[in-house]
Amino acid sequence: MKKYTFPLIILLSSTSAFAQSGGQEDDSAISEERRAISEIVVTAQKAAKGESVQKVPVAISAFDSSALARGQLTNLTEVGRISPGTQLMEPGVPGFANFFIRGVGLVGSVRTLDPAVSITVDGMPQEFALGTILDVEDAERVEILRGPQGILFGRNATGGAVSLTTKRPTNDLRIEASARIGNGGRFDVYGNISGPIAGDTILGKISVSHKHSNGLYRDRNGGTFIPSLFNPSGTDNSLVKNEGGTDIWHIAPALELRATDNLTISLLGDYRLEKGDGLPTVLRSQPSNLSSPNFFGYTPDLNNGFINHDAPGDHRLETKRLIGEIALETDYGVFTSITGYRDVEYSLRGDVDGIPFTIFHFPDGGNVDDSEQVSQELRFASTFSDVFRFTVGGYYSELDFTGSERRLYGGFLLGLNPAFRQARESSWEQSGTTKALFYNIDYNIMPSLRLSHGGRYTKDKKTFTILPLRACANPDFTGCQTTFATDSGSWDDFSPKFGAEWQATRDTLLYATWTRGYRSGNYNSRAPNLDPSNVLPADPESIKQIELGLKTTFWDGRARVNLAAFTSKYADIQRTVIVNSFQTLANAASAKVKGLEAEVSVEPVNGLLLSGNIGYTHARYDSFDGLDVNGDGIIDPELAADLKFEQVPEWTGFAEASYTFSLPGVSQEFTARTSYSYKSFAYGDTINLVPIKAHGLLNASFSMRGTGWTAGVYGKNLTNEFNSGQSSAFNFGPGPFGSEQKLGLVYWGNAPREYGLELRFEY
Repeated sequence: MKKYTFPLIILLSSTSAFAQSGGQEDDSAISEERRAISEIVVTAQKAAKGESVQKVPVAISAFDSSALARGQLTNLTEVGRISPGTQLMEPGVPGFANFFIRGVGLVGSVRTLDPAVSITVDGMPQEFALGTILDVEDAERVEILRGPQGILFGRNATGGAVSLTTKRPTNDLRIEASARIGNGGRFDVYGNISGPIAGDTILGKISVSHKHSNGLYRDRNGGTFIPSLFNPSGTDNSLVKNEGGTDIWHIAPALELRATDNLTISLLGDYRLEKGDGLPTVLRSQPSNLSSPNFFGYTPDLNNGFINHDAPGDHRLETKRLIGEIALETDYGVFTSITGYRDVEYSLRGDVDGIPFTIFHFPDGGNVDDSEQVSQELRFASTFSDVFRFTVGGYYSELDFTGSERRLYGGFLLGLNPAFRQARESSWEQSGTTKALFYNIDYNIMPSLRLSHGGRYTKDKKTFTILPLRACANPDFTGCQTTFATDSGSWDDFSPKFGAEWQATRDTLLYATWTRGYRSGNYNSRAPNLDPSNVLPADPESIKQIELGLKTTFWDGRARVNLAAFTSKYADIQRTVIVNSFQTLANAASAKVKGLEAEVSVEPVNGLLLSGNIGYTHARYDSFDGLDVNGDGIIDPELAADLKFEQVPEWTGFAEASYTFSLPGVSQEFTARTSYSYKSFAYGDTINLVPIKAHGLLNASFSMRGTGWTAGVYGKNLTNEFNSGQSSAFNFGPGPFGSEQKLGLVYWGNAPREYGLELRFEY
């Protein structure tokens, strides 16, 4: 069994992926292995065989299972923090993905919006964004592809793709187990057993994990209370408890049938059940009269990250996935078939407003989602020539889902008596199909120079039925609207890609690409009424990107520097904007996005690894139509054009140092590791109401490794930095006594300080 010596190394370059390998046999062997930074084999090109990440002319960060474990990375949001120009976040709705890469991503939790960053598991695109904050303890590899993806990855995507490959059955018996104990009641266990069932013909694997936490968010931020009209006692109504607790079960079985030397059939199952608390919201911008004695007399502390709710919240997320893969090798290439099925069921209630009074809640019983997806991909990747190779295939999917939402508003933000309660309810269903044909051709015009061209034709169709989010007659959700509207839309698109790569030396690759990305038209499941402007879909958005890249390894394999530069024209951008408490969807804007990415790794002496990356993203609107920026009822095209992209910091950075060493007379090996990730200032909402300050996270760990086991201590966010995640900004216009009712909320973008012990065993 392969033993890994080094912890996580942030992958370099537009293709930054590499891992350290090492053993404990003798000093000379360890020394020799540490002289080179070995590479991870990836499948981003969907070629007949995997390729070294350093040989692929695409901007990729790739992490193998060893790197994920050594970085204490538990899910995709944590992986995203160490890839340049990447933000992988939850928008406050647990399990819903707001993924951004190079300034392009999905904002909010409108269920009917397609992801702008494609999320793929074992070759199957996860087209419904709920349930896509994936755990990685059972991942063999995670690849983050930066820039538009439309040629080879399932559905088209304007921002990029995140591809997770799960662990497969092994030829010999292998057992893995781990346990983690930490603050906040953290207790995680994971087990994986893999090996032959019937000789070399049938292999099997099953992994089981259970994660439990009581929560790290303290539900009491203090603030000040004075006796007031609607809080005569001047008391704090908060729950005074920890929140953010979760209880997760995950089971992933797999079977592999090697029918012949050339034919392999794999069946990959996945079941995950998550139960936990609701929304860890924090008030960041308060209505002007919130603290007045005429209202609640409450002045929150806006300078800390503690939450303060008056009502409990919880969620339940159940996902089921089954993937069948058939791979047939021939003399001329590999035929691959991937058949996928996915089911997601979800329910949620929560205190959204972040204060200990009722302003905006998701009550029990009406916030539910249910989706089913079936997909099929067929492709052929050629191997018959060293000069000419190609991949060609087709993709088909059906996605059907239903959902409903309930909202309970207090009268304070409606310009009414704060004791008044207004109920709003909506429901929707959508069915859709995607059909696509794709190809990619590589031609070596000389041994070191290759030209490539690919394309993807896509046909999307959706049928949407909605009962709009309207006020009910009574606060108990009776007397609600019952009139539905139905609409259908279809779109087709051809997205090409052109590229050139030059292998200047064995260890230096230069490349240039021009790529077009496409994201389907979308409907708004939170449409406020049956007006056609709200019910009809937004048109597709598109992006055209030029990228130049360099990947190089030198100093006898001890150093690697990878660089990428890109510029994009982003058109018909789909945006949801909150106006008078309602979210509207439109093709609001066009923009230019440009940036630089640099990743460096160096091993100056055996055992000491220094690595890091930096990303610069300059995203600015050229135009932004139809937006009332200041809430005065007047469209402000000049003000809108000056807005900054939400959730997109100009600078991201990551730095890591790790040192692996031995002590005289001790057979075990020790590793000390520290890392720091950084994001510069950004805004959390479209109209730039809620600022997110520049912040960084400091992590550290120390471990001891013996034969077949590892034990260590770790700490995350050691400085207890409050890192704002997805934000919401509500502009309710003039309120009581002429006050302007603006409410800015953010959700924790990372957990508070976490620390604990971890044990790992493998056989």
